[in-house]
Amino acid sequence: MYINRLKLTTTTGIQTVEQSRGCVVSTRYYTPAGAEVQQPSKGLYIMQQVMDDGSTRCSKQYIH
Repeated sequence: MYINRLKLTTTTGIQTVEQSRGCVVSTRYYTPAGAEVQQPSKGLYIMQQVMDDGSTRCSKQYIH
């Protein structure tokens, strides 16, 4: 590991983080290559949740 070589700097590019207060109406999973998966198994996926207000929330999910 190269943790001792890590240089921490100030984060730039993120102005604000807003949290959606809506309810999840659908959830979709995608591979890192972008292919949609109906039933994820073991591995890394991108989870996209669509909220009732139309907003979306994406996160990385590792299923083991």
